[in-house]
Amino acid sequence: MYVKIETSRLDYFRSKQQHIRSELYQGIVDTITLGETDASNVGKRIILPSSFIGGPRDMRKRYMEAMALVQRYGKPDIFLTMTCNPNWQEISNELRLHKESQNRPDLVARVFRAKLEELKDRLFKQQIFGKVLAYVYVIEHQKRRLPHAHFLIILQRNWKLYAPESFDEIVSAKIPDKNTNLHLHNAVIKHMMHGPCGVLNPTNVCMKKNGCCKSQYPKSYASGTIVGNDCFPIYKRSDNGITVKLRGHNLDNRWVVPYNPYLLATFDCHINVEIFSTIKAVKYLYKYVYKGHDRVAFNLVSQQTNQQIDKIQQFQSARWIAPPEAMWRIYGFIVNEMYPSVYSLHLHLEDKHQVTFRANEDLINVLNSDRSAKSMLTEFFALNQILLNHVRGPLSFEDLRTVDGVVAPTFREAATMHGLLQRDSSLQDCLHEASLYQMPSSLRRLFATILVYCNPTNPRELWERFEQDMSVDFRSTEDSMSDVRMQVLRSISFTLESMGKDINSFYLLDDNICFGEDQLESREIDDELAVEIPEEDIVASETLNSK
Repeated sequence: MYVKIETSRLDYFRSKQQHIRSELYQGIVDTITLGETDASNVGKRIILPSSFIGGPRDMRKRYMEAMALVQRYGKPDIFLTMTCNPNWQEISNELRLHKESQNRPDLVARVFRAKLEELKDRLFKQQIFGKVLAYVYVIEHQKRRLPHAHFLIILQRNWKLYAPESFDEIVSAKIPDKNTNLHLHNAVIKHMMHGPCGVLNPTNVCMKKNGCCKSQYPKSYASGTIVGNDCFPIYKRSDNGITVKLRGHNLDNRWVVPYNPYLLATFDCHINVEIFSTIKAVKYLYKYVYKGHDRVAFNLVSQQTNQQIDKIQQFQSARWIAPPEAMWRIYGFIVNEMYPSVYSLHLHLEDKHQVTFRANEDLINVLNSDRSAKSMLTEFFALNQILLNHVRGPLSFEDLRTVDGVVAPTFREAATMHGLLQRDSSLQDCLHEASLYQMPSSLRRLFATILVYCNPTNPRELWERFEQDMSVDFRSTEDSMSDVRMQVLRSISFTLESMGKDINSFYLLDDNICFGEDQLESREIDDELAVEIPEEDIVASETLNSK
């Protein structure tokens, strides 16, 4: 039933593709210049807008909004994951004889939501971890059909966790003594023991191709909690001899998943609590939270060169929907929440803002409409004119190009007149800002764009400065740094190919990028550099120049 509901929503967006189109304002001007006045001929891509909840654009938008919270309030302090327990009394008491919880996805969804609301009450109203400044959470559904929630919590300044000693007040990673706390001991054994994996069980689902646990269990013993090299601390794990027999093996404190004793004893389910000790991996954690729906991975290659790009079809293909998720969406329960909310300011170049119009409209009327000529940014300029005595700011695009009373013909020349483009400092600032938000793949595409369009004076310096940021995803899968570098260069090579550039013309040498095969013949090549950019990620050269 939910597949029908979702399909009807997608069909709505598909049918509207023929009537409502979004095109750059300048694009309309160009179309009229060519003599085209029929709006139905402008734009041919089938898109799935961000207004569709759970779509790729929606997830991307929410990820960027969450990162804006980090920019405003700082790194998150607590990462919490809560997973539904199908054996909760509230579920089992409603089951008929010989029935299982999987037969009642409606019960699973409703009970988990009730537990979730109770957890939110304890976190944000009772403030069991301290006063909360900002938070985001997302509801996901596993392939084994159980819903779970990911929370990222930012505490107020006076409640932030700085010392490792304070971590132990919130998080524990040990097996409790059953003689002093039997209830908590049983809860840890039932919900918070990892594996076994590794040599004890090489076929466990957590094992990667290289024969190591992706969560790095078993952990090492530690006499005290310390700040680790990654984003999470190394929690205290005593070698006290306490073991439990689980799934045919004796497991000790090294196999315990970090938990909060109060929440675990209260909710009786898998509820992992981690302290976020550094800002190093903020964007990867947020990206994990907003990774989107589970899907079956496959790829179809067409021989057609000018095929239509159908984002709706791409979203529907191999979409994985479990019964509890279907009931969750049918009931209309929220799938993510953020506090405080973020309002996006859309930036654009002059006459490059998006305009919405209907297929049967005359483009001349669209162009002459006051509504089409306005955007959030142009109204910001108008607001500055109104508040000129109180707020100093640019009043127009021309103001941005004006330096000491002289109007520069381009934004790049204006930046040069300001002394911003004497070196590659603007390109470094661009890459640095992107490294705070973008994933390594996007950062590599941006690096390739800079090589092609911006003519950096010292590409080697840019490479050495941002190589680590561009290779984080490969470092988790490759064993040696030479293999990591090769993967990064190969990825950049693919990006260059997709941009229509000959990869034989782009090589990373000892000192800079060499263009042209005639120059390559006289130089010794160290590493091959490659690169390509998907259409939605292409950064126009004038945008980079204006920055």
